[in-house]
Amino acid sequence: MALLVALGAGAATAFVFSQIRAVFFDARTLSHVVGLPLLGVVTMVDSPAMISQRKGEMRRFGLASGGLLGLFAAGMVAVSLLTGRLG
Repeated sequence: MALLVALGAGAATAFVFSQIRAVFFDARTLSHVVGLPLLGVVTMVDSPAMISQRKGEMRRFGLASGGLLGLFAAGMVAVSLLTGRLG
């Protein structure tokens, strides 16, 4: 139960921070929100090395998350076996 509450609190915190910090995906929206003309726009172009690095980071994140859930499940099974209340 504590794990689920912690994961929910973390997700809620991440959502709140993503809503507080404004991110603009195009120049027109930014110009409209700030009410000033833009002098220029810098776009982000990822190199193949950066894309590969991000894929590796996402893979490690997925494995770590899966490991955390696996350990949680194993712990719950161990507790239920030790208390004699399996199913």
